[in-house]
Amino acid sequence: TPEGKNIGYNDNEKASTTTVITKDSYCEACMGRMVIHRCGLRMIPEDLEGIARAKEEAEEKEAEEKRLARIEKRRASDTKRRDAKRKKRQEDQERQKERAEEKRLQKQREKEEEEERKLKKRLEEA
Repeated sequence: TPEGKNIGYNDNEKASTTTVITKDSYCEACMGRMVIHRCGLRMIPEDLEGIARAKEEAEEKEAEEKRLARIEKRRASDTKRRDAKRKKRQEDQERQKERAEEKRLQKQREKEEEEERKLKKRLEEA
């Protein structure tokens, strides 16, 4: 059964009582239409379409918020993944530089040792 709240002459004064409409009374406003009451009640009819529309809008808004949250989460994980990849690449480059430097130093040491051996041979021969 449709229910509504009685309202006094001033819209700011809302009564807390609810009125139940019986089958005997036929008032389009009491039945949910947005018209003036013929039955003498000053009752706000329930706007079922408005309620459904508000509910649908709230669901759409919630779905949009969830979608945005998923997008933000995906962006954060992508950023984290990219940072980890960049860090690993930098570490690999540093390792390669260290290996190249070690090889260069090793060759330099071997060259110096070879020069020392040649110098010793010349001194022994002389």
